This record gives sequence, structure tokens and C-alpha cells, in this order.
Amino acid sequence: MKKSTLLLSILLCGALNTAVAESLSIIGFNVETIDTLDRQGKVIASIPTSTLPPLNIPVLAHNTELDLVKIKDKAGNDVWLDAYFVVMNKTKVVALPCHKLVETSAGDRHETGTMGFGGRCEKN
Repeated sequence: MKKSTLLLSILLCGALNTAVAESLSIIGFNVETIDTLDRQGKVIASIPTSTLPPLNIPVLAHNTELDLVKIKDKAGNDVWLDAYFVVMNKTKVVALPCHKLVETSAGDRHETGTMGFGGRCEKN
């Protein structure tokens, strides 16, 4: 019983540390002036990014449907920003399948190119 409790404790601590290390934060801006939004994405005001807290701003919430991120401004108020205009420590990863080339006849020459997907293209 003690061994399983110890093992469970170690695993939970490791998971907690991983979750803390992977928290989403803003590390930069793509614009000098950014719109602050309400939770529905309507513009409230345009402000210079220099008036926001220093970089590594923790993201409190991420609305993936509207692609908005919620942060606290310098006054401690909740502010929503369009994720398109911020640079975050974690980016979206989009899985793209490789295009398959159809050979029209046995005499066609076979090229090993991946049509712009690069060498990491998985071939079936």
C-alpha cells in the first residue's frame, strides 16, 4: 500500500510540474497597437501594447472558438485580445497529410518529392 501511494504521489507531482511548465503565456506582439475586446470579440478600445504588462503575460483563458486570449492588464482588469496579434509560447500544430501522386501509366517516371511538405512527410 505504501509503495503504491508513493508511486502515485511521484506521478502526480510530475504531472503537476509538467502542467505548470506548459502554461500558456504571451511572449510578444505582432502589432504596436492592439484592440481590447469583450468576451464576444467586440472591440472595446485600441491601446498601445507598451501599456500592457511586461512580456511572459500569463493567459488566463483561451476561447478557441473565437481565438481570443484573456489576460490581466496593468490595472488588474480582465482583457480579451485577438490571438492573431499576439505571439504565444505554444503555437498551434496542424497535421497535414502528404499528397499522393497518382501514376498514370507504368512508364511514368517516379519522383521522390513531397510537393512542399518536406522530408518529414509520412508516406503510406
